[in-house]
Formats: sequence, structure tokens, C-alpha cells
Amino acid sequence: MVSASEWAAPPTRTELIENLVSGVDRYNPNNVGILEDYLYHQIRSQEYDCLANLAILKLYQFNPDLYNPDVVINILIKALTAYPFPDFNLCISLLDERPFPANPDEPDPLPSLLPVLTSLYNLLQQCRFPAFWALYRSDKAESLRDNYTVECVGFEDSVREVVIRAVTPAFKRIGTDRLSTYLDLSGDDLTAYIEKLGWSLDAESGVATLPLNPDNQIVSTVVQENIQLPRTLKKDLMWLHYANLHVRADKNHRTHTNRCVNGTGVDIDDPRRTDVVIYLLFAIPGLYVLQHTLDSVRIRDKGHQSSIRKRSSILSKYMRIVSRENTRI
Repeated sequence: MVSASEWAAPPTRTELIENLVSGVDRYNPNNVGILEDYLYHQIRSQEYDCLANLAILKLYQFNPDLYNPDVVINILIKALTAYPFPDFNLCISLLDERPFPANPDEPDPLPSLLPVLTSLYNLLQQCRFPAFWALYRSDKAESLRDNYTVECVGFEDSVREVVIRAVTPAFKRIGTDRLSTYLDLSGDDLTAYIEKLGWSLDAESGVATLPLNPDNQIVSTVVQENIQLPRTLKKDLMWLHYANLHVRADKNHRTHTNRCVNGTGVDIDDPRRTDVVIYLLFAIPGLYVLQHTLDSVRIRDKGHQSSIRKRSSILSKYMRIVSRENTRI
């Protein structure tokens, strides 16, 4: 499978096409002929350049008079085998309302073939390979086979490459009967294809063995967390565990009282105007995530204000420590 960089800039792309695709000339309708010739070169040589093909569809979108249904169908055929890249969906998104054909004797083949191409793409994406080949060999796709895919060199082999990319990470061994339905090959053709892939085939049992790779091996992994916390942090986190409080004073109470909440040392004067909420959350295993809210704290005594500020600074400090530990993880 090609990498993302090769997808964006294929090594087979010429300098002329690179200038057209990368610059403003991609929107010049006079260059559509060059891009269409490049598409037919891709069909004959098993090359593929998604961005150049998308440039053609964009020109058709801006200039409906340039629309060529055969070119659009060939672009969709090339994008069909680009899975798992979303090339097919990108091409479909650029197909807006198409003009009526100027010559009624030559109807537009795209409306009748587009549902077939979309169904083939969905089956390929869902890894329903036997259903894909059944639809492709059916009468519904006869026009597609006879007029288009027959001219696309290596189309069926490109589909089989998509199948192999799906089978390789899912199987260590696979029966030839099942593989035959996946690849639409049988007999000597299937045997030759398996040998070409470098797989070992047991003719007696009819089982093909795939090379081991990181995806088809079952390896148990043990994840062990070891979070080192300072001794003082552990002590103060225990204090914060017992400091989960919600104090709401009665607004109608008019007597001034001093209350010490859960041993925190925060004296609350004038409970009519005091609302102190401290929440302790355990959102991440092994790590305390703290959220504190000091809302509408109005205490006349300066000593009490100092105590509140002191506790607030402690909470803020541990919020920064916890955030830093979370970033390291």
C-alpha cells in the first residue's frame, strides 16, 4: 500500500502535471485536455494520481460544457481500487448536477453505472469480496466490464491487492476454498498467485500459511503503571479526600457564627454570604484530578480571607502538579 506522501505526490507524476496540480493552472479550462490524456496514460500503465484526477472533476464542476462521462467513469474505476484511501468518496463529492447530453442518440452512461460502481465500492469497503465478484460478473455490470474495465490494465489485480491487504492482518492460515472466493481465482491460477505472494501452500490440506506480521500474531501485553508521587503530595491528597465539602448557609440566618469545616481550618464568618464548594474527582485511574470553586466568598475578617486564600493557593498548586503528571503519562 502506498504511503500518504506517495499518494499526494506519486513518483510517476511528470513535472508538467506537477505544475498543473500544484499551481493555479489547475483551474484553467484550457488544461483539461492535458489532464485527460494523463488519465488515459494511468489506465494503460497501471499508474494512479488521485489529485490530478480530482482536478479534472473540479474543472468539470466549474465548466459544465467540458463534461465527459467516459472520463468520469474511468476516474471512478481508478479510485475504486484505492481503498482504504477515501478517493472514491472524494470523486463522488465533486459530481454535481450533470448537463443533458447534446446528442440524444448518445445517452449519458454515468447515471446507470454510478449505482453499480457505488455498490462495488461499498462491498469492497465492507470486505464482502465474494459478493463483490458476484456483482462484478453479473449482467448489471456487463456494460462496465465490456466498455471500461476491459481497457483499464490490471483492474482485477488491483482489486485482489485490496483483498490481500485485508486478509494479511486477519489470518495466519486460510483455506484455499475461502481464498478462491475472495480472489475470484481457482486451480493453477490460485496456486500461482499464492506463490507470487510468497505464502506457503499445503496441497494436501488445502491451507495457505501467511507470513507472521504484527497484526496476525496474538501477543499478550502487560501494561503496568508506576506513578511516583512525592511524600508531601500523598499526605495532602489524603487531606483533600476528606475536604470534599459543600457548605450552604441559610440566608435567613442573621447571627454571625464561626464554623470550621472538616478540619480544614477555614473559618466561615457571616454564613449568609458564604458559598464554598470543593470537588474531588477521580477521573483518571491512579491520578487525582481536582477542581475547586470558591464562589461568592465575602468574609469581613481579614484573617479569614487570608485563610481562604491560603487554601486556594494549595489547591491551585496541586492542580498544576496533577496536570504536569498527566502530561507525562
